[in-house]
Amino acid sequence: MKAITYKRLLGLLFVFLIGCLLLGCQKDDLIKQTDEFYVNDHAQVLLNATKWTIVNYSDELYDDSSEQDYIDDNIDGAQVVVVTYAGEVGDINTTDIFNAWGIGKNNMGLFIVLYFNNSGEDAVFTDIVIEIGEKLSGYLSAFHASELIDLYFNHPDLSESDYELRLMSLYFAFLEFIYLNVYDCVSYNYVSFLSEYLDQQYEYFGLLPSERSTGFSNIPTWVWIVLIVFGVVGSSSFLIPALFGSSGFKIFGGGGRSRGYWFRR
Repeated sequence: MKAITYKRLLGLLFVFLIGCLLLGCQKDDLIKQTDEFYVNDHAQVLLNATKWTIVNYSDELYDDSSEQDYIDDNIDGAQVVVVTYAGEVGDINTTDIFNAWGIGKNNMGLFIVLYFNNSGEDAVFTDIVIEIGEKLSGYLSAFHASELIDLYFNHPDLSESDYELRLMSLYFAFLEFIYLNVYDCVSYNYVSFLSEYLDQQYEYFGLLPSERSTGFSNIPTWVWIVLIVFGVVGSSSFLIPALFGSSGFKIFGGGGRSRGYWFRR
């Protein structure tokens, strides 16, 4: 009897420590990265094809920038991540998110955040914030990034309400800059990539990895703690593996950091 009580006390102590860890890791001003990492449509405003295009081209950039020559120069592992957010600039700390996600290996990350007045179909674009990794900022200055926004995001030929086309125009412009100016590519076919996106913009390519997940990521922390309590005190051999089991493939950041090198437009 004493052994069982002692075991349960140890289990409850373990749960208490895990609960403190979970609560301590949470921040009100942070949003979570998705399993696909390169895009988080927090405002629920992007088409399926737009999200898949960002995931595929950003993942391709990471692979292309991971060749041995770039590894030798410590500039491998570039990552470009896009987030949409329903709220105002200042509601979330983009530098904290950048660093928490570790965008870009060797600090070669670029973070694009689009702000909207609300989420869903009636959302109206309000602001854009660009955050640049420590090492990438040596190639892409805030001044030049601002010029790219003027040329591609705020181009007069693009409708102000067509934020997706404006986003993808800017997204491919940033990729072009990185390929040509960081990794010395001979050419980058910006027009063909954007045209391919436009041809497929309204197609459906299936659920994204995060949309195929078990849904555990959306469970509130207090529910996790209660479930773990029953898992430890009760049938821990069943519940613990079920709760922490893998839900599919997941792309991670490269560990990059930003020193708060960001600006809004």
